[in-house]
Amino acid sequence: MAVYGIGEGPYLFVLLLGPTNLRDLAGTVVDFVLSPFIFIGWNDKYFAMFGDAALKALDARERNIEMLDDIERSSMDFYANLRNAYNQARTHEISRELGKEEELPDF
Repeated sequence: MAVYGIGEGPYLFVLLLGPTNLRDLAGTVVDFVLSPFIFIGWNDKYFAMFGDAALKALDARERNIEMLDDIERSSMDFYANLRNAYNQARTHEISRELGKEEELPDF
């Protein structure tokens, strides 16, 4: 949605999802609703959908656990540093998607 000029909205920290903003949260909800699991006609599809989401969240946490621990140890305001790191990473991803590649600053 950022590619189409939709603003990011306020920064949010959503339980089980982690840092996000209003635009990305709306995109996550749309991705969840349009998941291929929705179109499966078996009774236990919701277990598969929530299991898939839980595994993605666990994977993201595992990939970033050392960075999060370093930020928490070395910062006076963990929330503000996490917000800044998230905003910088998202700006980089959006710039890359738009073809405006720029270097990420050191965290």
